[in-house]
Amino acid sequence: MWPGFRNVPIGRVGDAVADAGPGGDDRRVAELAAQPPDGDRNRILPVGTLTEVRVVVGTAALVALTAVLALGLGALLRRGVLAVLAAVALVVVPYLLATTALLPLGFAQWLLRITPAAAFSVQQSIPRYPQVIGDYRPQTGYLPLPPWAGLAVLCGWVALVLGLAAYRMHRRDA
Repeated sequence: MWPGFRNVPIGRVGDAVADAGPGGDDRRVAELAAQPPDGDRNRILPVGTLTEVRVVVGTAALVALTAVLALGLGALLRRGVLAVLAAVALVVVPYLLATTALLPLGFAQWLLRITPAAAFSVQQSIPRYPQVIGDYRPQTGYLPLPPWAGLAVLCGWVALVLGLAAYRMHRRDA
Protein backbone atom coordinates (compact mmCIF):
# COMPACT_ATOMS: atom_id res chain seq x y z
CA MET A 1 0.00 0.00 0.00
CA TRP A 2 1.43 3.37 -1.00
CA PRO A 3 1.25 6.03 1.73
CA GLY A 4 -1.23 8.74 0.95
CA PHE A 5 -3.31 6.63 -1.42
CA ARG A 6 -6.58 5.21 -0.32
CA ASN A 7 -7.50 1.62 -0.81
CA VAL A 8 -11.00 1.64 -2.31
CA PRO A 9 -12.46 -1.80 -2.95
CA ILE A 10 -13.25 -2.60 -6.58
CA GLY A 11 -16.94 -3.11 -5.84
CA ARG A 12 -17.26 0.43 -4.54
CA VAL A 13 -15.52 1.79 -7.63
CA GLY A 14 -17.93 -0.17 -9.82
CA ASP A 15 -20.88 1.24 -7.90
CA ALA A 16 -19.52 4.75 -8.28
CA VAL A 17 -18.99 4.33 -12.03
CA ALA A 18 -22.49 2.92 -12.48
CA ASP A 19 -23.98 5.76 -10.46
CA ALA A 20 -22.05 8.39 -12.41
CA GLY A 21 -23.31 7.09 -15.73
CA PRO A 22 -26.08 8.78 -17.72
CA GLY A 23 -28.75 9.88 -15.28
CA GLY A 24 -26.61 8.85 -12.29
CA ASP A 25 -25.97 10.84 -9.16
CA ASP A 26 -22.55 12.49 -9.20
CA ARG A 27 -22.76 13.14 -5.47
CA ARG A 28 -22.56 9.39 -4.87
CA VAL A 29 -19.14 9.29 -6.56
CA ALA A 30 -17.80 12.04 -4.30
CA GLU A 31 -19.39 10.37 -1.28
CA LEU A 32 -17.72 7.04 -2.00
CA ALA A 33 -14.37 8.69 -2.66
CA ALA A 34 -14.54 10.61 0.62
CA GLN A 35 -15.24 7.56 2.79
CA PRO A 36 -12.21 5.82 4.24
CA PRO A 37 -12.09 2.13 3.37
CA ASP A 38 -12.93 -0.40 6.01
CA GLY A 39 -9.94 -1.54 8.04
CA ASP A 40 -7.70 1.31 6.88
CA ARG A 41 -5.00 1.90 9.48
CA ASN A 42 -3.30 4.74 7.64
CA ARG A 43 -5.32 7.78 8.67
CA ILE A 44 -4.40 10.97 6.89
CA LEU A 45 -4.53 14.05 9.06
CA PRO A 46 -6.40 16.96 7.52
CA VAL A 47 -4.34 19.97 6.50
CA GLY A 48 -5.38 23.31 5.10
CA THR A 49 -5.32 24.31 1.47
CA LEU A 50 -2.35 26.64 1.97
CA THR A 51 -0.35 23.80 3.51
CA GLU A 52 -1.16 21.58 0.54
CA VAL A 53 -0.10 24.31 -1.87
CA ARG A 54 3.12 24.86 0.11
CA VAL A 55 3.95 21.15 -0.02
CA VAL A 56 3.27 20.89 -3.76
CA VAL A 57 5.08 24.10 -4.73
CA GLY A 58 7.89 23.38 -2.28
CA THR A 59 8.41 19.89 -3.65
CA ALA A 60 8.56 21.30 -7.17
CA ALA A 61 11.14 23.83 -5.99
CA LEU A 62 13.09 21.04 -4.25
CA VAL A 63 13.27 19.00 -7.45
CA ALA A 64 14.15 22.04 -9.60
CA LEU A 65 16.86 23.26 -7.23
CA THR A 66 18.31 19.76 -6.99
CA ALA A 67 18.52 19.67 -10.78
CA VAL A 68 20.30 23.03 -10.79
CA LEU A 69 22.65 21.72 -8.08
CA ALA A 70 23.47 18.71 -10.26
CA LEU A 71 24.03 21.04 -13.22
CA GLY A 72 26.42 23.17 -11.17
CA LEU A 73 28.24 20.07 -9.96
CA GLY A 74 28.54 18.93 -13.57
CA ALA A 75 30.11 22.24 -14.56
CA LEU A 76 32.38 22.17 -11.51
CA LEU A 77 33.52 18.55 -11.78
CA ARG A 78 33.45 18.39 -15.61
CA ARG A 79 32.09 14.83 -15.46
CA GLY A 80 28.41 13.98 -15.76
CA VAL A 81 28.48 10.70 -13.85
CA LEU A 82 30.44 12.22 -10.97
CA ALA A 83 28.01 15.15 -10.87
CA VAL A 84 24.99 12.86 -10.57
CA LEU A 85 26.69 10.77 -7.90
CA ALA A 86 27.70 13.88 -5.96
CA ALA A 87 24.17 15.33 -6.17
CA VAL A 88 22.67 12.08 -4.88
CA ALA A 89 25.32 11.91 -2.15
CA LEU A 90 24.54 15.47 -1.06
CA VAL A 91 20.74 15.35 -1.22
CA VAL A 92 19.39 11.81 -0.92
CA VAL A 93 21.98 9.95 1.17
CA PRO A 94 21.87 12.31 4.21
CA TYR A 95 18.07 12.21 4.18
CA LEU A 96 18.00 8.41 4.07
CA LEU A 97 20.65 8.08 6.79
CA ALA A 98 18.84 10.52 9.08
CA THR A 99 15.32 9.16 8.63
CA THR A 100 16.08 5.44 8.91
CA ALA A 101 17.52 5.57 12.45
CA LEU A 102 21.02 4.63 11.31
CA LEU A 103 22.47 7.72 13.00
CA PRO A 104 22.17 9.06 16.54
CA LEU A 105 19.44 11.69 16.96
CA GLY A 106 21.77 14.67 17.45
CA PHE A 107 23.90 13.86 14.43
CA ALA A 108 20.82 13.13 12.27
CA GLN A 109 19.32 16.52 13.12
CA TRP A 110 22.64 18.25 12.53
CA LEU A 111 22.94 16.53 9.15
CA LEU A 112 19.45 17.68 8.18
CA ARG A 113 20.31 21.26 9.09
CA ILE A 114 23.45 21.79 7.00
CA THR A 115 23.17 19.50 3.96
CA PRO A 116 20.92 20.10 0.95
CA ALA A 117 18.69 17.35 2.38
CA ALA A 118 17.30 20.06 4.68
CA ALA A 119 15.03 21.03 1.79
CA PHE A 120 12.94 17.91 2.41
CA SER A 121 11.45 19.80 5.36
CA VAL A 122 9.25 21.60 2.83
CA GLN A 123 7.23 18.37 2.60
CA GLN A 124 6.44 18.39 6.32
CA SER A 125 2.75 19.18 6.77
CA ILE A 126 2.17 18.70 10.50
CA PRO A 127 3.54 21.55 12.66
CA ARG A 128 5.67 21.07 15.72
CA TYR A 129 4.04 22.48 18.86
CA PRO A 130 6.35 23.51 21.73
CA GLN A 131 3.65 22.88 24.35
CA VAL A 132 3.12 19.27 23.22
CA ILE A 133 5.48 16.54 24.30
CA GLY A 134 5.82 14.43 21.18
CA ASP A 135 8.16 12.24 19.26
CA TYR A 136 9.81 14.96 17.18
CA ARG A 137 12.54 12.93 15.47
CA PRO A 138 13.50 12.71 11.79
CA GLN A 139 12.47 9.04 11.89
CA THR A 140 8.87 10.06 12.61
CA GLY A 141 8.74 12.72 9.90
CA TYR A 142 9.69 15.84 11.85
CA LEU A 143 12.71 17.55 10.38
CA PRO A 144 14.63 20.12 12.48
CA LEU A 145 14.14 23.16 10.24
CA PRO A 146 10.99 25.02 9.24
CA PRO A 147 9.93 24.37 5.62
CA TRP A 148 11.26 27.52 3.98
CA ALA A 149 14.47 27.50 6.03
CA GLY A 150 15.23 24.03 4.70
CA LEU A 151 14.65 25.25 1.17
CA ALA A 152 16.93 28.23 1.90
CA VAL A 153 19.73 25.80 2.87
CA LEU A 154 19.40 24.11 -0.54
CA CYS A 155 19.41 27.54 -2.23
CA GLY A 156 22.64 28.36 -0.40
CA TRP A 157 24.25 25.14 -1.60
CA VAL A 158 23.10 25.83 -5.17
CA ALA A 159 24.51 29.37 -5.03
CA LEU A 160 27.81 28.08 -3.63
CA VAL A 161 28.20 25.35 -6.27
CA LEU A 162 27.20 27.66 -9.14
CA GLY A 163 29.62 30.32 -7.86
CA LEU A 164 32.46 27.80 -7.67
CA ALA A 165 31.61 26.49 -11.13
CA ALA A 166 31.56 30.02 -12.58
CA TYR A 167 34.90 30.81 -10.92
CA ARG A 168 36.44 27.64 -12.29
CA MET A 169 35.12 28.29 -15.79
CA HIS A 170 36.34 31.90 -15.70
CA ARG A 171 39.78 30.90 -14.41
CA ARG A 172 40.10 28.13 -16.99
CA ASP A 173 39.12 30.41 -19.89
CA ALA A 174 41.55 33.14 -18.84
